[in-house]
Amino acid sequence: MADFTALATRYVLADDESEQRQLAGEAAEGIKKAPRKSAAVLNWAQSINPWMPGGRAGGDDEADGDVIARAKALGFLAASLEVLDSDVLRVEQVEHLIAFFGAMFAIDHKAGILAAATALRCLCSMKHFRPSMASSVLSHVVKLGDDFRLQAAPTRLAIYDLVTSLISDKSVLEELQQAHGTSCGFLVDLLQLCRNERDPDNLLRWFAILHLLLERYEQMSTAVAEEVFKAVSDYFPISMRSAATPSGTTVEDLKNALRVCFAASSPVAGSVFDFLLKRLDQGDALTNLAPHASRIWNSLKFEVRHGEVPETIDWTLRVIQAISTRLNGTPTDPLDGVFAKDFVDLVLADCINDLSNLTYTKQAGQLLTSTLRGGRRSFNLSITPILTAVKQNLLRAKTAPHIRDLLAFLGDVLRTRQGLVDDEKTADSISARASWDEFHNHDAAILDLLDSVYLSLWNGPKQGVDSASQAEKQSQDPIVLAQIMNGLAELISQRGPSAENIVGPLLCRPHQCMEVFTVLASRAQYSFSWNTVPAPDNFQGLAHEAMLALKTATLVYPKGFGYLVGRAVSSIKEAPLKTIPLEDLEGLKDTLSRLSFVGCSTIPIVSLQENRLCHFLTIVHALHTTLEWLLDERASFTLVNSVLYGIYGSILNIRDAFAQKGVPSQKEKSVGSSATGPDTSQSLSPVFLAYLKEATSLIRQLYLRATAFVADGIELSTDFNSSTDLDEQDLYLHQLSGMATFVIRDLDVEEQIKEKLYEAPSSLFHPGPVKTTVFHNHQGGRADALSLGILRGLRPLCVAYLADIPLSLQSLLEDLDNLDSLPQRAKMVRNGIATILSNKYSASANSRPGNLAEWQKLIEAVKTKLVPINSAGSPSLTPNQFGRLVAIATGAFPRLDKDAKELATLLAFTPEQYASSRTGEQMARSLGSLSSANADLLSAENHSVVKSIYKQWVYSQTVKKLLPLAFPKQQSSESASPVGRDVPSESASSVNAIAIISLVRHMPFSVYEDDVEESLVRILVAAVTTLPSWTDVSMALRVLYVILENRPKTLQGHLKTLVDASINVFGAAPKPAGKVPQPRRGNPPPGCRKQALRLVAHLPTQVEEGLLLPYGPQLLRALSTACGDRVREIREEAQLARENWTKVPL
Repeated sequence: MADFTALATRYVLADDESEQRQLAGEAAEGIKKAPRKSAAVLNWAQSINPWMPGGRAGGDDEADGDVIARAKALGFLAASLEVLDSDVLRVEQVEHLIAFFGAMFAIDHKAGILAAATALRCLCSMKHFRPSMASSVLSHVVKLGDDFRLQAAPTRLAIYDLVTSLISDKSVLEELQQAHGTSCGFLVDLLQLCRNERDPDNLLRWFAILHLLLERYEQMSTAVAEEVFKAVSDYFPISMRSAATPSGTTVEDLKNALRVCFAASSPVAGSVFDFLLKRLDQGDALTNLAPHASRIWNSLKFEVRHGEVPETIDWTLRVIQAISTRLNGTPTDPLDGVFAKDFVDLVLADCINDLSNLTYTKQAGQLLTSTLRGGRRSFNLSITPILTAVKQNLLRAKTAPHIRDLLAFLGDVLRTRQGLVDDEKTADSISARASWDEFHNHDAAILDLLDSVYLSLWNGPKQGVDSASQAEKQSQDPIVLAQIMNGLAELISQRGPSAENIVGPLLCRPHQCMEVFTVLASRAQYSFSWNTVPAPDNFQGLAHEAMLALKTATLVYPKGFGYLVGRAVSSIKEAPLKTIPLEDLEGLKDTLSRLSFVGCSTIPIVSLQENRLCHFLTIVHALHTTLEWLLDERASFTLVNSVLYGIYGSILNIRDAFAQKGVPSQKEKSVGSSATGPDTSQSLSPVFLAYLKEATSLIRQLYLRATAFVADGIELSTDFNSSTDLDEQDLYLHQLSGMATFVIRDLDVEEQIKEKLYEAPSSLFHPGPVKTTVFHNHQGGRADALSLGILRGLRPLCVAYLADIPLSLQSLLEDLDNLDSLPQRAKMVRNGIATILSNKYSASANSRPGNLAEWQKLIEAVKTKLVPINSAGSPSLTPNQFGRLVAIATGAFPRLDKDAKELATLLAFTPEQYASSRTGEQMARSLGSLSSANADLLSAENHSVVKSIYKQWVYSQTVKKLLPLAFPKQQSSESASPVGRDVPSESASSVNAIAIISLVRHMPFSVYEDDVEESLVRILVAAVTTLPSWTDVSMALRVLYVILENRPKTLQGHLKTLVDASINVFGAAPKPAGKVPQPRRGNPPPGCRKQALRLVAHLPTQVEEGLLLPYGPQLLRALSTACGDRVREIREEAQLARENWTKVPL
């Protein structure tokens, strides 16, 4: 082994660079040829120990000679790395050396930085350098802190070279994005480190680094981009002082580098315009601006007229607006009006004529709008010629796109005017007031647009009149109608003069406002009086635009919403009550959906706070009254459901409006929250409570209407006596149930207890004695859906009060004997009730006296039901009964209830007892709900208790114990079975495999990854080839796909079986009925075929090509056939798989 200490000593003593290079080369050669490279690297690194400081670590009292010697010693290591082959060092050696040299940035600012930077740059180019190490390197570099600016310029340049080498690597940049995300922590630290750089060569390198990051770091947040811009803009304008030793960098090089940074990304480009505009507005910029306004305008206008980059056009328009604003002057700095007049005249001269040319109408409108926005002086000078030109060109326009662009420009003019009106309240000087008086002199011309432009175009050419303008003939084009509606919304929002900080009145009179509402409603609301359904482009295509326009109009003229609601109610009463066509039904639902959005998606600002729910109350009360009328008239439930859909939509929209204003749910308010916008959560809280009170009262009324109290319980009311539309009736009940959940869950626990909502699942809000059971046995248990809705929204502490009824949890098992006779829908609802009660009741078992004992009694009852079948072999449980027991455990397990822990093993081993029939398979599949945590039943929004590790717990208690029992029979004999259990039969083994697949399907890969290689893959592969149900095969294929994504090597030994099984699934040809061979039952459904194709398509991307060669021809033939499948999704998956397999060399 080379004597590295001697080589280091000679290097430190040498003054000749060629001799130093020779010594470094000998050291590198010694490392490369060493039999034990780890020992050689260690000795090489320790060879400089004589020059390293002890406890002084570069202190101020250190002699200069010591610093120089140590710098040369560290240089010996760096020089050795520069000539060392890149493949010599292993990964762990690279890591250790990065840590060693990185430490220099924290402990040796005098001697170690240049060598450390050079060494780190060499390490970053090594073959075994990993992208994940880049964050460590950068974290070491930024530890220099304020000492960075004290380093010599060549040392700083070496650091810049190090950073450049890192971020130039695409894989390193991807790793940095994954590690730092949008926050870009490393870049923020670098900005702080290099903020004082002044050396020209270093600045050029620093700008290049920032440009590269701005251009390629895709996840950079706007805030970080602004910080980068701030760092770069500090150098603007940039210049250079003459130096005794001039560098090769010129001032033009720096200017170009600065410009490149400014244009590197959109967020930075946006900041550039703001920055330059502020520079324009500084000092005597106005004096220099006015004489050159013409030249500036002539340059900028072409960027808009002929520009193609939207960002460039947008910021050019902002510059024009800034010029107009500056020439308008300010209240504190009034200017001679001639400046603004000259500029406006210039713009009008170039743009007014362009409005007649379709090619340039849009661009001319943008330029004119930017000028108008400069202030009321520009507006006063421009508005008359603009309105005149728009009207004249509308009369001459021959195409719909031209009319559209003119109307779009007119809408921008109206928006600009209203923006200026909003600033009027601050006008207090006499000169400002006079200017506003001139501004409002144009109000009559603005208001005239309603009849002369919008309504004229809306009504179109009159019948029998041949002299109609081209615009009138084209006005019924959808793109024109959309702009008319947008313009009407803007026009109705226009206000007159303001005074003393009071918002001015609307320009439109009440009858004109109602005329606007009538026009817009005709496109947003469906009418049953229409003889034919309007064409899609004449109604559906414009309904969204009309809805947005009505929303704007409703905010400024609330009385119009009452008209919309009345119109909708009248339309419903025109509908056929018994049989309603599907297109009419969809039209009604769309109308009510839009109406609820118009009135309830925002909370209007009115003078009295209690009136802020006015729109919500208007629509909900009207629709509730209409719903009652429909039920009285025995209308079809398809129509009734549509009206309930409108009520539910109103509740959803108003709740979302509160959320957007920062009003949290009661749960969120208990932990605190912050609000945004003009309304705070504190100011809106009384309004929110009023909404909850109103919504809860509405739920109560609807529940009482839907049910009736009888001697032995509660049943559905006579509204549900008809047997012709049971599905629609159940849809109504389930929709009402969901609405109840949505409202009740927002009530805090005190309010729920105060309202005695814990009684509501049994009483359904009826007064009188409350049942001690939760199920309603009349009419096949259909009313249970209403109980489910209430339970979903209750909080656990409220559920604890069930003991006060007292409600016995044993009632969850009381219907087991007749469970099989119930409709499937009723069984699912009751299982949902069992799940929710066991989740929330167990969570509150210690909160009320007797609750814990009641809960434990239920658990013991479930255990009793799970005893093995009797000796005669007759089943003691049916699949439906077993499903109820699973439902109870499904609620308890996410809570990690200790009393229910023993149920896991009992449930897992029960299906195999019924393996001799299909009952065992059905039971095994139902176990999947134990790990699924159905979001509709158990969710944090509905106050369910779901612990983060419960799936790991379920896996350990069920799947872990089933794995030895699910091997194929020939393997089971060689495997150890659980203590006390016999080796299972082949049918029992299959049932256990189904149970495992059902459970694992809903679990993340991290839960079961430890068992993948040993046992789970073999079970899954056996399942896709032997299990009789395509449902089970599909689940097994889905789990195999997840394993292929995360651990592909575990499937390499099963490739042939997987390929053959997948071809048998997606290549299965339809067979005549009655000739389907066992064990499969029928042809594979599309979902199963899709899973097989997904698995096959992913193989070439995860498995080495050499292992796939034997299967290519066979698979490509099968995939070619699958590409012609009659199901579109199957064809798409097959085409993707074929593309991937054609890349495998055959």
